[in-house]
Amino acid sequence: MLLGANTPWNRVRFTLGFGTSAASVLEMKARLSNYDVAFDASQDEDDDSHFVSLSAYLGDQSDDPKVKLEKEDWQGQQLQTLNDSLQQHDDRSRDILMSRWLNEDNKATLHELADKYQVSAERIRQLEKNAMKKIRVSLEA
Repeated sequence: MLLGANTPWNRVRFTLGFGTSAASVLEMKARLSNYDVAFDASQDEDDDSHFVSLSAYLGDQSDDPKVKLEKEDWQGQQLQTLNDSLQQHDDRSRDILMSRWLNEDNKATLHELADKYQVSAERIRQLEKNAMKKIRVSLEA
């Protein structure tokens, strides 16, 4: 046993000797009294402990074809819904969204679009916000 007789007096003497708190001594005692379990321990045939490796409960699903197919299908549906939603917007709103969010090479600023449509940047922001709200509703449906 780490502390000898497990009495409050022995814990106080031990903590004073090492300059630490009683709580940390008790925590360390608990850690040292337990045994470690290997995550991927091999199961020996002559072992009678009936231990099952923890790694046996976990499976790698990153290469699971079913998961990949489901993810691709979901992404395809979301992309189709996005395209359908964009087609329901007027030309100006569609252009604002595509220029601000879907053009990865050269994203337009509010001021550039304001100059293009001869309105204020605030009006472009409002149109963008309304169009995004409509798209969000259609994607959530």
